[in-house]
Amino acid sequence: MLFPTFIILYYRIDVITYRISTAMKDSKLGEYLNALLQEDWKPLRLYLKSYAREGSDLNKLIKHIYKYNKSIEQPQLSTDYIHKKLYPNKSKKTVLNLYSDLLNHIKNYLIHDELKSDEGFQKVFLLKAYHKRLLYKQADKLYRKTSEELKEEKIDFWPALYQQLMDHHYYFSNNPKTANKKLHLTMQSAIDHAEKYHDQVRSLYKYESAGRILRSKIDYESIQDDYSFRSQHNSSIVNIFKQLTIIYGEGTTQFASTLKLEFIENHHLISETIRIVIYLGLKMHYAKKVNSGDLSAALVVFELHKLMSDNDYFFNNGQLSSLGFINIVSLASFLNEHDWLSTFIDKYGPHLSSKIRSKVLSLSAAHLYYSRGEYDSSLKTLNQTYFKDVNLKSMAGRLQLINYIDSDTEDTYFLKQKIENYRLLIYRNKKQLSKRVVKSCFNLTKILHMIVEKKDPEIIKLKMKTMDSIFYRYYINTKLNKIAQE
Repeated sequence: MLFPTFIILYYRIDVITYRISTAMKDSKLGEYLNALLQEDWKPLRLYLKSYAREGSDLNKLIKHIYKYNKSIEQPQLSTDYIHKKLYPNKSKKTVLNLYSDLLNHIKNYLIHDELKSDEGFQKVFLLKAYHKRLLYKQADKLYRKTSEELKEEKIDFWPALYQQLMDHHYYFSNNPKTANKKLHLTMQSAIDHAEKYHDQVRSLYKYESAGRILRSKIDYESIQDDYSFRSQHNSSIVNIFKQLTIIYGEGTTQFASTLKLEFIENHHLISETIRIVIYLGLKMHYAKKVNSGDLSAALVVFELHKLMSDNDYFFNNGQLSSLGFINIVSLASFLNEHDWLSTFIDKYGPHLSSKIRSKVLSLSAAHLYYSRGEYDSSLKTLNQTYFKDVNLKSMAGRLQLINYIDSDTEDTYFLKQKIENYRLLIYRNKKQLSKRVVKSCFNLTKILHMIVEKKDPEIIKLKMKTMDSIFYRYYINTKLNKIAQE
C-alpha cells in the first residue's frame, strides 16, 4: 500500500541523523549503512539471514560489512577493497549489483522495523490479509476488537487514520456480511466509500509532502494529484493544507487567521480526520501565541474548542482524551465561561475512558468551582480525590496552588510551603513526565513564588518573558494586571 509505506519511510528518514560516509562513498549503500542506528545492526543481521543463503555472494558481503558495524568509516569497506578481497574473480559490476540487492533488503528492513513497532498498522494489514484469503470470521473479530480499542485512544491524527483504514478494508472487501450480519455494501455505496477513503489519503499525503517541500523551497503546486475525484471540496482541501503547512513551518499569523476563518465557515464540509488535523494545527499555533504572552489568542483557542464541542466533533467513537478534556476545562474556567463549561462537562464527561473518568470529572468540578470563585469547594474536591495518574496529579496541584493564592490567604509561609511541596512533587516524578511539562511546572512555581512575595508585577512580567514554556500564562498575566490595578 503506497500511503502507509510512504509514512513509515518518511518517519524513519526524519528521525535518523545522517553522517557523511568516507567509505563506500561511491554507492548509495554506504549512505544507508551510515544511517543505521547501532541497535539496528543485530536485528538487521537476523532479518537478512532469511534472504541470503549461507555461502552465497550476498551472504559474504553481509558478513564482511557486519564485522565493521561499530565504525563504518573503514578502508576495508571501500568498493575496491571489497572487490579484490571478496570477489577477485568477478567483475566490478557484479559487486555493484550485490550492493543494489543489499540496499533493497535494507529498505525492506526499515519498513519491517517500523511496522513491527506500530501496532495500529499491523492490525490494518492483518485485516487486509484476512480478507484477501477469505478469512471473514477472523476479519470480523479483528475489526470489532480493534475498533473498540481505538475508542480508548486520545483524539489525534493516528487513531483516526487507523480507524479510517480499518473501515476501508472491512467494508470495501469481498466479505459477504458485515459484523451486524447485514448484506454487504451495494456497488454504488462501495464506490462512494472508496472515493471518500482515497480523498482523505490523498489530502493527508499532500499534507505530509507539503512539509517536506516547504523545507526544500520547492513550490507547493508542484505536488501532483495521484487521483481524480468527483468531490467538490478537493480544491478547498488543498488550499487548507497549504495554509496548515505554512503555519507549522513558519508560524505565520496571516495564514493562521485565514485558515481559521475558512475552518469556521466550512468545517461541516470537511471529513472527520481532516477536521481533527486542522483543529489541532490551529489550536497549537494559537496556544503558542498565548504562551508567548498574547492573551487575545486564548479567546481564539476557546473559539476552536467551542466549535468542535458544540458540533459534536470531539466524539471519536464515543471517546475523548482525558488530558485534552482537562485542557479545555481549565481554559474555560480561566475565561469565566461558567455556563458553557458546565454544559461541556455534562455532555462529554460520560464519554471519557471509564478507567479514569471519575478522577477527571472530580478535577473538572474543581475547575468549575474555581471559575465561580468558590475556592473552598474547589479545594475540598481536590483534597478528597486521590489522583494516581501523574499528569492529573500535576494538574490538580497547579489548580490547588492558585486556589490558595486567589482565596487571599495572608499566611505567606503557608503559601511558599505549598509551592515548594508542588515543586518537589514534580521533581520526584519528573521521569514520568515530559521535559516540557517539568520545565513548565518549575517555571510556574518560580513565578507564583514571586507573586506570593508581592514582587512588582512589571518585574514578574519581565521574568516571564525569559521563559519559553510555563503553565497558566494566561492566568498569571490576568492576575498581574489585576494586582497592578489595585
